[in-house]
Amino acid sequence: MSGLFLKWNVFLLICLPAYAYSAVSDTGSIRLTIGDFISLKGKVIVLLYDSVAINNLKAPAFKQKTVSLTKDRIYVEFDSIPAGRYAVAVTHDKNENGRNDYFTEDYGYSNGVTAESFKPTRQKAAFYFKGDTLDLFIRIENELAGRTQNARKRTRIAPVFAYTPETSLLFGVNYIRLFRPPSKDSSSRTSYIDFFAAGTLKKQFIFEQNYTVFSRGEKYMFIGYSTFQKYPQYYYGVGNDLPSTNKEEVDYSQLKLDQLALRNVYKKIYVGAGFRFSTIYNISSSPTGVLLEKNTVGANGSLVSGLQFAFSSDNRNSIYNASMGHLVRIKTALYRPAFGSRYNFSSLEIDLRKFIKPFAGRKDILALQFYGFFSSGNVPWSEMGALGSDMIMRGYYSGRYRDKEYAALQAEYRLNISPFLGFVFFAGTGEVSQSVRNFSYNGLKPNGGIGYRLSLDRQERINLRVDLGYGKNISNVYVTVTEAF
Repeated sequence: MSGLFLKWNVFLLICLPAYAYSAVSDTGSIRLTIGDFISLKGKVIVLLYDSVAINNLKAPAFKQKTVSLTKDRIYVEFDSIPAGRYAVAVTHDKNENGRNDYFTEDYGYSNGVTAESFKPTRQKAAFYFKGDTLDLFIRIENELAGRTQNARKRTRIAPVFAYTPETSLLFGVNYIRLFRPPSKDSSSRTSYIDFFAAGTLKKQFIFEQNYTVFSRGEKYMFIGYSTFQKYPQYYYGVGNDLPSTNKEEVDYSQLKLDQLALRNVYKKIYVGAGFRFSTIYNISSSPTGVLLEKNTVGANGSLVSGLQFAFSSDNRNSIYNASMGHLVRIKTALYRPAFGSRYNFSSLEIDLRKFIKPFAGRKDILALQFYGFFSSGNVPWSEMGALGSDMIMRGYYSGRYRDKEYAALQAEYRLNISPFLGFVFFAGTGEVSQSVRNFSYNGLKPNGGIGYRLSLDRQERINLRVDLGYGKNISNVYVTVTEAF
């Protein structure tokens, strides 16, 4: 397995930068992906303004294209464009009268601009085109929604109520900050910082901090996760065939830091590195339980620290609740005494997601995910792949089965009933194993279920999620405010 990790490290550090795209020419193409149309009626008017039209509101568009709608995502390209300053405006001309009827028709601007009318937004929507090829995503919005969004602060502070089998009832508060770096590049996506603190009826305390931050022009992406928790939970042992009689409560405290810095090398492809630190201490468990009786690695506490290397390709249209696009994220980590770790092991984590709208004119979504965790060496029990959670393999208690290798896949059909209401049907399978070659069809654990969605924030696509998940001889209910994936 160590050979596999060596290959991945060589691939990430040497091969991937070969994709770097740095050629620049005096003229080129501006390629637009325009999405999130609510209906397929009428046509789409796409206007490209040059520096003259940006500074003179009476000047006509430098170029214009009118496109018929057949899908809720279209592609438009302006070629032979000289280097310079430009702005893009898109109108969904539903009644085909050749103009944007504000409040009734939808629109989209470069730089993600929302405004009370188009004329004063050309400066805000402006970006600099260096030549060669530039890919931009334009999200279609409603003028009234744009006004409302512009009037609200990009900060969310809200009480949180949730239920999972691991926590029982959870009460807390969530702070979310959304922002964009100052930039003239309209391809930049929204960054976010998220703080969460909660307590549960099982006397658990959880503090988490997450962020995904893009630098100007998305040249760099920073991803981080930190948590401190006092978290009693059930432990069943290590393996893919564990009796329910193994169940014992293990109490512990944990501090975890996971930080990545990635550089853009081609379109939405990033490579980078970071570090990960995790320590478990103040462990309390039964002296006759499986944790101590089996001489489990890390039974009395653990500290792991190491370097990690990552590859990411992510063109999802939303971090919280994607309806289109894909995510490919691969991380390999090396935990060594030289990095401060008490355990010597390596891990490889693969997360693949795809989001499809299967029917034109509808907002239903087919979401697919594969998740794999593969490790080798002296791996503590708390660092192993753990089957079951509110995100994947719903229905199983988190860690009901755990081992060095873990693979799972799931499919979810998100049925849109109205702008505020939806239902979800999901199914999947997965298993854990001591080694990859020991995975077998007979060892697969099935899961499936149904869910309910109630929109809490249409603009940010945040839903109340209620899922009933079924596994093999087990079922659980999940109530939270984030999508499973």
